[in-house]
Amino acid sequence: MYRNFTNPSGKPKLGDKCYADAYTVICVLNIVCSLTASLGNFLVLGAVWKTRILHKPTNLLVSGLAVSDLGVGVLIQPLFTLFLILEMRSEGSIRDTWKIFRSIQAVFQSATVLILTSISVDRFLALQLHLKYVSMVTINKTATLLCFIWVTSAFCAMTVFIDNNLYRNFIITLILLYLVINSSMHFMIYRICHRHRVQIQVQIRAQNGLETLNIKRYRKSLITMIFLFILLMACYFPYICMRTAVNFIHWSSPFKRFVMRCTLFLVYLNSSLNPLVYCWRMREMRSAVKQFWKSLHP
Repeated sequence: MYRNFTNPSGKPKLGDKCYADAYTVICVLNIVCSLTASLGNFLVLGAVWKTRILHKPTNLLVSGLAVSDLGVGVLIQPLFTLFLILEMRSEGSIRDTWKIFRSIQAVFQSATVLILTSISVDRFLALQLHLKYVSMVTINKTATLLCFIWVTSAFCAMTVFIDNNLYRNFIITLILLYLVINSSMHFMIYRICHRHRVQIQVQIRAQNGLETLNIKRYRKSLITMIFLFILLMACYFPYICMRTAVNFIHWSSPFKRFVMRCTLFLVYLNSSLNPLVYCWRMREMRSAVKQFWKSLHP
């Protein structure tokens, strides 16, 4: 069971068993988070699909993010757990298995970062374009953008099979670009809001009639976006730091693997937390999720 963590003499040390026990804990937590991510994001997708009032460009982007998080819960986390078990038992070569796993992981990681960036840009456009927003940002255009994001993410995943360093540098660069773009969006939104401190009234033509969006409602959606931004950075930041650190600090291989597995678990945890933010911050989404849940248990 502990062959992967033993010393050259083949006799297990206390530290070896500690690594194995820690891996077991990660596996258990990962299974729990896999279930919560799968259920939470399934409910969000079902709620948006069933509720006509939620059929808006912004909510379509949220649905795209939920699809990515659902993929993490249904595919990535179970595969990650399986990989950890194989690694603990050292059952044959896992290099090829790990490469395939990382390529699938890259698809969902890239999609998550790109969709969250799109949500930030969407909130900026809603404030900047005013009346033009509803005519320029449509459901069809948003759906096209999501298709482009998924195709781009699939191509990005191919870097795994080209070069490991290329893949790692690409993911880190993508996350750093996400940080820069979102920070820029927040700064520009702040400047616009600062110029219009008096209540901003935006009239948009919805499918079911004329709807008035005031600054209070916009700020609420903006704060939700900021929460998602902070949450992703909190979950991804340890991974970025450790991925950078292992290139400069000479740790033992077992400890290096263990640290990276822990930070990956935090990355996946983001997929379980996002649905909680939607239901906490978005009243319409919360009500729709409740109704969809009740419809599953007539």
